Amino acid sequence: MGPTGRTLMALAMIVALFSLGGSTLPWRSLVFPLSVSTDQSHLLDAEGRPVLIVGDAAWSLMVQLRREDVELYLEDRKARGFNALLVSIIEHQFSSNPPANAYGMLPFNGDTPFAETNEDYFDHVHWVLRRAEALGFAVFLTPAYIGTGGGGQGWYGEIRKAGPDQLRSYGQYLGRRFGDLENIIWTQGGDEDSPDPSLVSAIAEGIRATDPNALQTVHSRRDTVTAALWEDASWLDLDTAYTYQDVFEKVATRKRDRYALPVIMIESLYENEHGTTEQFLREAAYGAIMAGAAGYVFGNNPIWHFSSGGLFDAPGGWKEELSGAGSVSMSHMRAFFEPLDWWLLMDDADGALCGWRTSLSDVKCAVARNGAFAIAYLPSGGTLRLKTGALTAGPICAAWYDPSNGTEYQVPKTPLSLGEDFVAEPPRSQNFNGSRDWLLRLTACDDQ
Repeated sequence: MGPTGRTLMALAMIVALFSLGGSTLPWRSLVFPLSVSTDQSHLLDAEGRPVLIVGDAAWSLMVQLRREDVELYLEDRKARGFNALLVSIIEHQFSSNPPANAYGMLPFNGDTPFAETNEDYFDHVHWVLRRAEALGFAVFLTPAYIGTGGGGQGWYGEIRKAGPDQLRSYGQYLGRRFGDLENIIWTQGGDEDSPDPSLVSAIAEGIRATDPNALQTVHSRRDTVTAALWEDASWLDLDTAYTYQDVFEKVATRKRDRYALPVIMIESLYENEHGTTEQFLREAAYGAIMAGAAGYVFGNNPIWHFSSGGLFDAPGGWKEELSGAGSVSMSHMRAFFEPLDWWLLMDDADGALCGWRTSLSDVKCAVARNGAFAIAYLPSGGTLRLKTGALTAGPICAAWYDPSNGTEYQVPKTPLSLGEDFVAEPPRSQNFNGSRDWLLRLTACDDQ
């Protein structure tokens, strides 16, 4: 697609998002299977197109919802631009009747988890995954969620009792049972690092033995460097980051450490938990991609457990929350990045773009590795002096983007000459939703 076509596509997406409250139709569907790019920075679809992972935490999807509600959920998330889900294949706590699904089916026969699987239960799992695949969702699928601290939230007690041999057989079963599906990214662990890594590896190795082409990763304990912890694991295809701290800095540090794997920002603070604000959700999502992540997984309470009872009170039911501010913001986030070569972004560590900051210290700045474009995210407004010499071609066009509703505003007195420094200030002190965060995009005018 040429520069003019890309501009028209971006404008069409922004108009649709503004008019439909974050739900829109022109999202490009994933074509499976996915693979890792040759430079190990991001994922590609089967047609070789870069894939920006925009995920939704749906941990209890397999067990809490009946099929008609699965359809409702998937159709809504597809319309809003989500293209990935984070799901547990079996649930230990967060559902109405764990570990049974909504039809009363148990995952295992008898009293020994992981020993004898119940085909009726896994038939339903297959149906959900097949529907997700048909609608273009990659599924980060956790085969045996460990749980925080290895306690009752997850399966760690049963995992220890099962031992490596039985777990390897379970992994082999999963690889055979779901090997016909191409949208699964097997996600080992789950909120914790096993004291005995061989237990996690056994499941992963079993899957690799019977479905060698399936991608795999790990949902580690918070602030664990997944690629470092599992650097000797031949089955690990993707790195993940999980933090409640500064997402931009965490991902940027990970990329500077140059672990040769794409980084998925798999979890940060969820909406309606820990007092998380709408602005923080956006700062985490934009910050992850600007720092070099290959995708971001959003989470909402009560969507992640589908109103089955999570860890925090929820403001409403999961269906009402589908159109919440966080979900709408993720739609606008995808609309902002998708017309750009986002996979080239890296943090502006040397200050080539934002070295002369004025009246603010929390701005996030990123520049494409080829110098074709640059982005600044201002969490709380302010004035920013920018050095356009960070780009490699001009004249330079600049535009403000309101991440709360997807509206774009051209910066006055632009285009700019290459190397011309200028002072930028958002068009208003508050964005459409009353927060103060804004994005500034700089690009060569011919590339818009």
